[in-house]
Amino acid sequence: MNAQVQQAVRTYLRTNGFPPHFVGTPYIRQILEQSVTAALEGRVWRWRAMDLYHAIAARNETTPPRVERGIRHAREKAGITFPNMRFLADASDQIVGALADATDKAATS
Repeated sequence: MNAQVQQAVRTYLRTNGFPPHFVGTPYIRQILEQSVTAALEGRVWRWRAMDLYHAIAARNETTPPRVERGIRHAREKAGITFPNMRFLADASDQIVGALADATDKAATS
């Protein structure tokens, strides 16, 4: 995983009020890192909620309902009211845009 992607995701989470000690925050971080990396590599990363929750649950030795609940809890504590999958897609797009802007600024200077 690209260190720049990891830093961008962590910055996004921190600036948007995601408490790092909440169970769902690492799940969100893992999903966003995968999504942003895929987007930067030009791959289309199709999301299906249950497949995504199962994959994250297997990686973290937990259950898909706990992953979903953890993400929902962290998202609600950060004040985000729309559903998990919409939030994850929007967050991924914002991070990719921020990385693209940073790359463009570095190229022009």
